[in-house]
Amino acid sequence: MSTENQNIAEKFKNGQSYLAEWNRDAKLRDEFEGDFEAYCHYQAAYSQGLIKGFGQGGR
Repeated sequence: MSTENQNIAEKFKNGQSYLAEWNRDAKLRDEFEGDFEAYCHYQAAYSQGLIKGFGQGGR
């Protein structure tokens, strides 16, 4: 686990669960091109209902 990702996780309410998922899912890391902070922002927005999930078209 990278210290940088741990520091990013601490900025988010559910950051530790985001980090656990990030660390176990290589496809997820590929989808976000290795940008853990972008993934955290996505998850936070998704959990608030502000955006749709991947593969849902978003249209």
